[in-house]
Amino acid sequence: MSAVWRLLAGIAMIGAAALGLMSLHQRADDIRAAHTTVDAYVNGSPGRHWSRLHVEYVFRAHLYRTELLDIGWGLPPADGEQVTLSIEPDRPTEAAGPDLVSGPAWRYWYQPVGFTGIALLLGTAWNWFWHRHDEPYRPPTGQILVHPAPAWADRADDTVRTLILVHAQPPWDEVLAVRRIDATTVEICCVPFLQMRLALGDIIKINDLGGYAGEVLNPSGRVTFAVRPGVPDLADFPNAIVEDIGNGRFAIAASASEAEMIHARLQSWEQEGSGEYRSILRFDKHDTPLL
Repeated sequence: MSAVWRLLAGIAMIGAAALGLMSLHQRADDIRAAHTTVDAYVNGSPGRHWSRLHVEYVFRAHLYRTELLDIGWGLPPADGEQVTLSIEPDRPTEAAGPDLVSGPAWRYWYQPVGFTGIALLLGTAWNWFWHRHDEPYRPPTGQILVHPAPAWADRADDTVRTLILVHAQPPWDEVLAVRRIDATTVEICCVPFLQMRLALGDIIKINDLGGYAGEVLNPSGRVTFAVRPGVPDLADFPNAIVEDIGNGRFAIAASASEAEMIHARLQSWEQEGSGEYRSILRFDKHDTPLL
């Protein structure tokens, strides 16, 4: 359960407990409104720190026994002590005293529920206080790909990782240059090379677990291509953005209007034996990155 859900659960449980306690106090007020009082004696109280106690009293020449719930903050009367109770004349077993009211044991559910809610809030606050400066957990990966010269280096002010799973190999991390918008949202400021689902200019959400790139909230409309070694001539595609990854690897961000034509150019380039490429437009190898 995330911290937000723990907080909400704690608040909900405390609220429910408060409503339960208020209903018992309202029940006591209704009984006291009858203005009929008797002197009762505690008989069978398990102790001052217990929440229920048994009392005996005489009303209209009859002996009555009832169980009272402690709904106050003070200590309840001890065994053998006298306490003045208000009762309902038509239902003499319905009684209320100072911070006491008659009722079945199940009506005392509010206390464990309330304490559980308080424990949730305190535990969540304690955990946040001690771990507020911790780095997000990152699972171990095989290798890391860094962008040495992001396309929008002047806009980037942070980095985020994206996890690349490779068949029969350890996973990779690709470190993307980003512009942070808020605590959980960033704009990609480089052209991804291994992660084909992302593109330059995408607005993405950061996952809670590990701080990795998550879902795309606002796509830029660009299509990502990864090529090696070298890159074909793209002078006739003025909107294409080419980023040098190093070691003969290049990442290309193509606009929506030019993506299909660049895809065809790269396809011919690869068929000529000049290199190889990857893209989501390529259905045969789009899930096998150029490692």
